[in-house]
Amino acid sequence: MSVRSATRLRRLRTPRAARRHPRASLIVGVSIILGVLLLGVLRPLMGLPAPDTQNLADVLASPSWAHPFGTDNLGRDVLSRTLAAAHLDLAVAIALTLMSLASGVLLGALAGFGGRRTEAVIMRLADAMLAFPFMILVIAVVAVFGPGLKGVFVGVPLAGWAIYARVTRSEMLVVREKDYMLAARTLGYSRSRMLLRHALPNVWRPALVLSTADVVLNLVLLASLSYLGLGVQPPTPEWGGIIADGQQYLLQAWWISTLPGLVVVLVGAGFSLIGDGLADLLGQEVRLTA
Repeated sequence: MSVRSATRLRRLRTPRAARRHPRASLIVGVSIILGVLLLGVLRPLMGLPAPDTQNLADVLASPSWAHPFGTDNLGRDVLSRTLAAAHLDLAVAIALTLMSLASGVLLGALAGFGGRRTEAVIMRLADAMLAFPFMILVIAVVAVFGPGLKGVFVGVPLAGWAIYARVTRSEMLVVREKDYMLAARTLGYSRSRMLLRHALPNVWRPALVLSTADVVLNLVLLASLSYLGLGVQPPTPEWGGIIADGQQYLLQAWWISTLPGLVVVLVGAGFSLIGDGLADLLGQEVRLTA
């Protein structure tokens, strides 16, 4: 499915009220993300035990007032661990997205503004990154650096910049023919000044809208790597690791995997609403060209 088709499908699924009032979509999305972060900050004041506190007398306890998300196989409070993991997961997902966004926008702008040789090198490299299976590439890099976040911070931006480069290049091809760019060229401005001060500020908006969906993908990727034992290592609480811990107890203790999984879905919905709101406010439609 193309990015344009995905954008149209997302608009069809968005409630009409949110489409008529894009700020409402944006506010709801931001409220969800801030709400999860706020709960993580207030966790010590909520009377919940520490994330790593074990209570072997209360193993696999079902959800209750004392343990709203139940406990795991070591008697640890699942809600406490879920909230403690929120800051780590969101911070890593946003950082990975910003790294890919910054490098992709810069390289895409160079490809669209530079000569044919520069464009050919950057875009063919982007095509190679997009053609290679993203997950396999990240796992390969993690295998080189070893389990943990170091390999993730290398592997994700290594491939994640390509989609932003394609989007930014397509915008740059339009912007470079604008009257103000022609005037800057006539006035004898340097190419670096034309690129950085006149062109680049006008081509980043579509990439910013796209990045909200990329945050969700990076969030799921981090959870998937932790689920496979390649991401954040125990005992540090992480959403994918928490879900993985409950896999073998899914039939007798469904809450260990299901309830943290619903939190991940809720956060993903929040970022999707933010993306819809930004797209409507900025009036941006993502364009991809070869």
